Amino acid sequence: EVLYTPLYHCDLQPIEMVWSQVKGEVGRQYDVSTTMQLVHQRLVKAFEKLGGDTTGRVERLYEHVHQIELEYMRMDEDDSDEASEDCRESEESENESDLKG
Repeated sequence: EVLYTPLYHCDLQPIEMVWSQVKGEVGRQYDVSTTMQLVHQRLVKAFEKLGGDTTGRVERLYEHVHQIELEYMRMDEDDSDEASEDCRESEESENESDLKG
């Protein structure tokens, strides 16, 4: 099954969290004398620095994203419930107006 995520929601993309760490590491080393070769070397080092328990890190990232998804779904359900309540109130108000009218 393919799950499509909304556009521009990097918090739902685990790879974006990894990329954020790497970019931060490389970006903090930038100065006016930085060359593309240095950027490449720093990228390699930053990815190596991530190393260690890659499987555990990926599992934690996916669990983190799953919790965010659940929160979005809960908010969506709350919005849907609120919209349904607003619709019912509007219908009741219209029915009362019709009875008075």
